[in-house]
Amino acid sequence: MGVTVRAIRLSDFALDGGAMHGVVPKVLWSAVHAADERNRIALAARALLVDLPACGARLLVDTGLGAAWGPKQREIYAIAAPARDAPSALREAGVDPETITHVLLTHLHWDHAGGTVLRRGGELDLAFPRAEHIAGRRCLEHARRPSDKDAGSFRQADLELLAARARLRLWETGEPLVPGIEGRECSGHCPGMIVPLVRERDDGPPLAVAADLIPTRSHLRHNWVMAYDNEPLLSLREKRALLEELAAIGGGVLLYHDPEVEAAWCRSGPDGAPRLVPGRLDGTALD
Repeated sequence: MGVTVRAIRLSDFALDGGAMHGVVPKVLWSAVHAADERNRIALAARALLVDLPACGARLLVDTGLGAAWGPKQREIYAIAAPARDAPSALREAGVDPETITHVLLTHLHWDHAGGTVLRRGGELDLAFPRAEHIAGRRCLEHARRPSDKDAGSFRQADLELLAARARLRLWETGEPLVPGIEGRECSGHCPGMIVPLVRERDDGPPLAVAADLIPTRSHLRHNWVMAYDNEPLLSLREKRALLEELAAIGGGVLLYHDPEVEAAWCRSGPDGAPRLVPGRLDGTALD
């Protein structure tokens, strides 16, 4: 089979800790994520690189923030300097960006899709011009006409470039993503968000990229969801359904935004019910 995965840390930044945790009081979430003087918590943008030799594909799931940010935005979001575009981050990790055949965007918020573009000679251009780009049809429709609540989460210039220049495939529930990668739609955070699942891999148990359904280790708690979610009660149901599916196959999730822990895995709790515990990408739990 030969399917392997690797986590690639693309970006480091910060967002308001209260917004990341919704109705959860600061006294609880700050025990996991220390806040700075502006109430921001450290976050990462951790993409998943999937090698699928049987079909000759190398898939990058999400592209981070990218580097096309002005000084004001870098200061607001504490974007680590120097900000790296996605190809540069891959090169630093020893990966040739020219080998990326597919880019899967779980959704189109700027912290997940900002790295699809970069600046060349002062102009925006595609970061991976040769790759097929995959995004949810419902997600793109929403991104072009967002609600007042989440309009600031999209960069319209990026979306226009993606639609105009990329080999873009719009995915719908029930359709394949790429051979060996399953997809399910989760819309509590944002309409049409894709949660891909690598069901069979040579280097560990099944792994889902839960994106902003389970962004950090604090969100492993079932009822901890973000204020950024469009439909938080739907997020709760979707999180429960994903946990049940992963428990049945002994799988886990990539923690896209956690700055310290890259994954979490299903284990039986004291009451025998499944729960997610922090771990490494190979399927082992952290001590």
